[in-house]
Amino acid sequence: MLVNDLRQGVIFEQDGELYQVTDFRRHKMARAKAVVNIKARNIKTNSVREFTFKSTGSVGDADVATKSLTFVYYDNRKNELVLSDPETKKRLTVPSSVLNENEIAFLSEGVSLIAITNGGSGNDLEVYTVSLPKTVDLKVTQAPPAEKGNTASGGTKTVETSTGLKVNTPFFIKVGDVIRINTQSGEYIERVSE
Repeated sequence: MLVNDLRQGVIFEQDGELYQVTDFRRHKMARAKAVVNIKARNIKTNSVREFTFKSTGSVGDADVATKSLTFVYYDNRKNELVLSDPETKKRLTVPSSVLNENEIAFLSEGVSLIAITNGGSGNDLEVYTVSLPKTVDLKVTQAPPAEKGNTASGGTKTVETSTGLKVNTPFFIKVGDVIRINTQSGEYIERVSE
C-alpha cells in the first residue's frame, strides 16, 4: 500500500505489527520531495507511534475484514465487552480498550457496532477495533423538572441516560423519554419518543 493512500482510520502493517492511522500529514518542502508524517495506534498494545515516510514509500497491506457485531453488555469486573455475531449467534468477549473510556457510555443492549477483525470465524475470530454508530438512542433515567417560564429562552438542562451518560438537552425532555445522541460530539440531536 502506498503511503499516500493512508488516511485516518486505515489499518496497515509495519515491522510485523498492525497500526491504525490516527493522524495523517503531508509536507512538501521547497526542492525536496514530499514527506508524510503519520501518528498510528498499535492495534494490540494501544500504544501510539509516529512514522515519517517519503511520499513515494509504501507500507504493508493489513489483512483485515469488517464485520457487524451487536453489543450485549459490559462486564466492568473484567473490563470486557460482550458482543454477539448476528450471523452465527455466538458471543465473544473483547477487551474494553478497543473503545475509548468515554465511548462505553454510548453502549446499550442491541447497539450495532462495526468491528475490524482478522477475518476469521468462530474461535478464530480476533477483533482489533470497534466503531460506534454515528448516533445512538438512549432512555432518560434522571432529569430535573422543567419549571414554568424557563422553556422560552431555549436553554438546556443536564439529564442522565440509562447508561450513565450525561447530556445537555432542551428543558422539555423528561424521565422516560428516548433521545438520539451524536456519538462523535456527545450532543443531543432530537427526542425519538416520549
